[in-house]
Amino acid sequence: MLYGKVPVALFACALLIGCDQAPGKIQVKEEIPAPMRAFLDELEGHWYDPQDSTAVFHERWERLNDTTLNGICYVLSGLDTVVVDRMSIHAQANSLSYRVRSTSRSQNASTSLALKHNTADTALFEATGEGPLRQVIYTRRAPSRWQVNMRWEGLEHNNTYTHALEPVITNAP
Repeated sequence: MLYGKVPVALFACALLIGCDQAPGKIQVKEEIPAPMRAFLDELEGHWYDPQDSTAVFHERWERLNDTTLNGICYVLSGLDTVVVDRMSIHAQANSLSYRVRSTSRSQNASTSLALKHNTADTALFEATGEGPLRQVIYTRRAPSRWQVNMRWEGLEHNNTYTHALEPVITNAP
């Protein structure tokens, strides 16, 4: 009858050894601070700058999961797409990271930016290393209206671009 008790004893030992959580130490998912969560929630969507009649700036942000937005930024000149950048914003405990990969400028370059300042109405990102994009600032101008400032360096010349973003309205049936 020893044979029936050995597997049960081995299973119990394996269960005890395999449990690395001490009693009372429950891992809790870190919460994202409210201003960061609000920024992600409100930036999600398709935005454009209607003020420029020669080239129209667009940003489209889609939620990948609770902590990440993936985006694409493009500029349309007539029927041509003249600039395309792939972007992502990822939230961690007390920070946001912003990553941009430029695919159609004079160089194929990536830039990582870190959140330096965040309120309910503003998110300021600054570059953490190499790359042409040095700073991005989102400022809420009104409900469903954003202003984005982007400072680029090292391309053909240094530039700061400002876009007044409004939501793209689609006429769905």
